Amino acid sequence: MKDICDKLDNILLAALPNDGIRFFGLSQPVKKGDQVHPVTIEDNEQVSIDQKYDAIVFHRLNGDATWAEVEEEAFGRDTGRVRVQPMRTFIAHKFEKGEEWIDYFLNNFPNGLSIDVNGVDTYDFIDLVNGTLKTNQEAIYNEEFGENSYEKHTIPWNIYALDYDIQFIRC
Repeated sequence: MKDICDKLDNILLAALPNDGIRFFGLSQPVKKGDQVHPVTIEDNEQVSIDQKYDAIVFHRLNGDATWAEVEEEAFGRDTGRVRVQPMRTFIAHKFEKGEEWIDYFLNNFPNGLSIDVNGVDTYDFIDLVNGTLKTNQEAIYNEEFGENSYEKHTIPWNIYALDYDIQFIRC
């Protein structure tokens, strides 16, 4: 999943006016004492809303993956096995970027990706489907960072969560 999230970040980074945006990549929630916070998968860096950035973005697995055998994606005599992984992309941006910034982000969020290594596709397809933009800022913050200090982030940040499914077949 890290390679998919990295590709998604690269696409968004190229499409968005990226001054002051920090993409953390694939992350996971960890609990330290009573505090919950996300850390990056790659190097265990703690993700936080930081005043030195104008926007932050990270992704995390958002539930259990499912598999389905699909005749339409058959390889010779074998049916294709499509994996569906629920995902969440957390997005926070400063008010100064304007309310329309999230629309620009969503308009540049791709419906699908392709990833190749040395010119060889590593996936038959990767589709990003069934998206829902969550806008309850306090609930989103508490889900991602625990119920600790939401009040300090109510101003000057807009906080969103984009929940969607990644469907793919790995070659």
